[in-house]
Amino acid sequence: MKIINISKKIVIVFFLQLIAITCLYSQNLLFKSGFESDVIIEPAIPINGQWRQVISGVDLSTGYKWPQDFPTRDTLDAYWTYKVPDTEILSDYVETRIEKTIGHDGDSTNALFMMIKDYDPTNFDNSMAGHVRCEYRLNLDTNINKAYIKYWIKLQNNFYDIMQFGTGRWRMIMEWFESGKTHSDYRWSLYLRTGRAYSDSNSAHWRIANEFQNGPGNPGDFVTDTLVNYQGVASVNEWFQIEVYWNQQPNSEGRIWIAVNGHTIIDKYGSNMRDSHIQNWQIFKLYTDEPSMDDGDVYHWIDDVEIWDDFPPVTSVNDNKPQPNTFQLMQNYPNPFNPTTTITFTIPSVGQSDASTYNTKLIIYDILGREIKTLLNKNLLPGSYELEFYGGDLSSGIYFYKILTGAYNETKKMILLK
Repeated sequence: MKIINISKKIVIVFFLQLIAITCLYSQNLLFKSGFESDVIIEPAIPINGQWRQVISGVDLSTGYKWPQDFPTRDTLDAYWTYKVPDTEILSDYVETRIEKTIGHDGDSTNALFMMIKDYDPTNFDNSMAGHVRCEYRLNLDTNINKAYIKYWIKLQNNFYDIMQFGTGRWRMIMEWFESGKTHSDYRWSLYLRTGRAYSDSNSAHWRIANEFQNGPGNPGDFVTDTLVNYQGVASVNEWFQIEVYWNQQPNSEGRIWIAVNGHTIIDKYGSNMRDSHIQNWQIFKLYTDEPSMDDGDVYHWIDDVEIWDDFPPVTSVNDNKPQPNTFQLMQNYPNPFNPTTTITFTIPSVGQSDASTYNTKLIIYDILGREIKTLLNKNLLPGSYELEFYGGDLSSGIYFYKILTGAYNETKKMILLK
């Protein structure tokens, strides 16, 4: 694998937390789409007793083609599947479409809309009651043993009414499991969940379930059920970003990492495989508990999808700019801001060789001095750096950002005004 040096000036996007290293391996972008024209969802067809649909067309904004450019075994292995018998009318239970909406950047955009409709489970086959699912599935190529995906998601306005705190309700967002295994044998699932039975808080929180048929401790270092509480990530009527990275290995190099709006909610290392590869990866999933269906339709939007074969690389710019001779932390711009601002700082080359680095941290604090977010924790070469900070999941108010390098510390104030 090719190794490249970190450039002397980089733009660091807040949503991706990178490991503090002085060199990066090359990565490949496998797929990218914002559902722009000419992307469409084809009519549903019955297959093996259930309904199936495919997304097709070229995204003219990125040049990637649905479904041919996915890392699947062949073009037939990327499709919508619904747990609705083909004896039923599909549109009575689920709906998927591409529609115009306001995107996470405030501009008009196409986005994927997914809905499970309010229905009476008693009218359904008993074996299916409460289990209508809407999921976009990738049957991956057998040589894929690691991947990274990120996309934006927006929940419905009445999400909290549907979830009803204290009832232990849940909604699944993503799921993946191994080849040769049944649905319950070995899988990882990403949920939003409520209820004191699962949390110390009544706010919606993230739950990552890791399930094995043979019980706890098999295989390796992973626990069978990981619960992570996180405040404020399940915002309604606001976009937030999900990132998922998995590296399937039979040793300590195995890893599952999930972040929401740049906040790590799980980062587990260790053996995490039984078979050769993850086969079934349901990258977009809408699946909820039966009681939630009693209170109305459940739905969300998805936009700006990227899939890489590893963590994506840092972007370098302006390599020929002269190196600074002092440490400096500049005032963020714009300030006040809503919801994004840019923070710029410099690391001097004076007394440093070209290969020398500073371990650099940049941390956000609230007005009470509580640490809110770590934007950066990385070894950096001398140079000028720009870091984009997204505060859409925070409340309006005064915040502080602080740089720490060991040789230089400085703090500045910024204002988030919504």
